[in-house]
Amino acid sequence: MQLVVPILRWFMLLLNVYETFKTLKSPPLSTRNGARPSIRAQTQRKRDMKGCLAVWIVWVRNQQDDP
Repeated sequence: MQLVVPILRWFMLLLNVYETFKTLKSPPLSTRNGARPSIRAQTQRKRDMKGCLAVWIVWVRNQQDDP
């Protein structure tokens, strides 16, 4: 158990780093709106960023609580 928890923490950290960088990339451009992304793509990106931010807040909070 002493080995499993740190491995899971690193895995979740790397997964969140990947998700964060993937989300930071701008959504694809819409063919209908010219050069702007669609409203739906922008809304989904905002929702994804909120999820990534929530995971980062929980991760930092847990790091402060650990001795």
